[in-house]
Amino acid sequence: MLPLLTFLVLVLCLTDIPLTMAPNSYDDQYIGCPSTMEDKLMDPTKNEFAPGKKYTYIWENAVSFWNQSKGSVLLNLYPDFNAAVRTGGKSTTSYEKDFHFKSFDFLVTKAIEVLKASQTGCYDVYRGVSNLRFTVPDPNKPVRFGHFTSSSLSKEVAEYFGTDTFFTIKTCYGAKIIDFSYFPSEEEVLIPPYETFKVVGVKEVGGKTQITLHSDSKSSNFNCGSKRGKMTKFPCSPHLNSSVFPLPVVNHLWTGKRNGSLSLF
Repeated sequence: MLPLLTFLVLVLCLTDIPLTMAPNSYDDQYIGCPSTMEDKLMDPTKNEFAPGKKYTYIWENAVSFWNQSKGSVLLNLYPDFNAAVRTGGKSTTSYEKDFHFKSFDFLVTKAIEVLKASQTGCYDVYRGVSNLRFTVPDPNKPVRFGHFTSSSLSKEVAEYFGTDTFFTIKTCYGAKIIDFSYFPSEEEVLIPPYETFKVVGVKEVGGKTQITLHSDSKSSNFNCGSKRGKMTKFPCSPHLNSSVFPLPVVNHLWTGKRNGSLSLF
């Protein structure tokens, strides 16, 4: 009886998260933006990493790490950032006033773009989540994660981070970041918030949810900081010149972020 009660308690304690198109996500792909906007966003020390701001030390430590090839960054940036991305796209006004990760979102988005330009094909990846049960309200409709989503090429690595919900994903717009990762053994592939997926399968196994997703396209409500009237599918965007882009620093900001990143919603 005790094991059954324990099982029931664990199931009841899971938080249900509907997997939809995440309509409130800040999902900008920054396609064809004015050079003045890109120049400003390329310098994060003028925005959320400006002197005296909450995340100043994070940028300084990341730059120092890549300049000196030593040290580490202890971040609380990652969960704050993804929480903001999930809800920061309610309107153009909310982005302008309340979204405090403008440079970082731009830099991570462009880092994925630069990396993906040098990679071919799609990736079969996995994502394990603990204490959250994702649901699919309508399996016939496309879905998005709506934030920058960590996944792994290794099923075993993903299972380590959780199996309450376990995703098997074919991503065609996610970028492999192993070469820049502070945790290369995690074999991480980073999926952007604007990638849409077809739901191929959903099943319950032993009280745990297994969801299979296949990449469909890229769709965004936002472009260049402005919300459009409806979600738009975009073609592949022009690639940024990686020689002038702070790719190592940005990826260290992302992958030096935590212990247990793949399990974070």
